[in-house]
Amino acid sequence: MGGSARGTVLKTVSDYRAALRRVAELRGEGERAETNMDLADLEGAIARYVAKPDRPATRKGRPKEGSSDTT
Repeated sequence: MGGSARGTVLKTVSDYRAALRRVAELRGEGERAETNMDLADLEGAIARYVAKPDRPATRKGRPKEGSSDTT
């Protein structure tokens, strides 16, 4: 994992997995991103790593715009 002006940068899958483990450890200790800068930095790095450039964030199961989630 490398650092930059905007925080930690994850470059490999092993960096990503190590960051996930560290986040789990910190959360297990009761830490929150609002009060722990390391946790906030890691969560940001993970979000940047999994983001797809030029595509809006979506998730499975979320209704599309203009559709109804009822039958």
